[in-house]
Amino acid sequence: AVLFADQLPLVAEHHGSFLVGAAAVGALVVGLVWRADLLRTQRLHAEQIARERLHEETLKELSALWMRVVLEKQGLYQATEEPLKIRRRIQIALDEVSRFILRNPDFPPGYYVRAQGLLYQDALIQAEQDLNRAIALDPQFFPAHLLLGRVKLERYVLERNLTQGSIHLRDDDTRAFLEEAKHHFEQGWRLEQSERTPRRWGLVKTREDQVAEVVVEAL
Repeated sequence: AVLFADQLPLVAEHHGSFLVGAAAVGALVVGLVWRADLLRTQRLHAEQIARERLHEETLKELSALWMRVVLEKQGLYQATEEPLKIRRRIQIALDEVSRFILRNPDFPPGYYVRAQGLLYQDALIQAEQDLNRAIALDPQFFPAHLLLGRVKLERYVLERNLTQGSIHLRDDDTRAFLEEAKHHFEQGWRLEQSERTPRRWGLVKTREDQVAEVVVEAL
């Protein structure tokens, strides 16, 4: 008992050193975890900024291509040049958009812009394919829904005119295009209104888009 009593100070000193060491290790671990979390947060923030800058740069490039398509298309409303020459220039501009899409295959606005140009060329089926691709990439991309509604409306008018002069096409067949047009317009309007923080698509509605929306609402 006397021997054990003599050892008590040594035991207390040993345990005290152990507790101090454990506390130091614990503090070190906490510090390392905190620093790791901080570095991770900083890295994620930097990656987010990089993505936003890339998005803006990509939109700027696409916007320049889109303006070229629009400017070439304006020639169709003027009588100064042959329509065939204007359509050829529109196609050249669309070829540039296609190369943009090859570089950015997962960027929905690229398909949207090409679909607009294809619509100017009366290539309705190809425009519809591009818009379906844009929606598949991002179902919330409401501009594609709105433009697809316009494409469906154009197809309805075209098929309707064909129906009147053919015994092989039924009115029910063409009516489906109109119903699909209404569906996509409503989907686009709903998505546009439900966006709490509107995304910067860099896309502006054309006069033709606005006219199509009015027509659909009247039908």
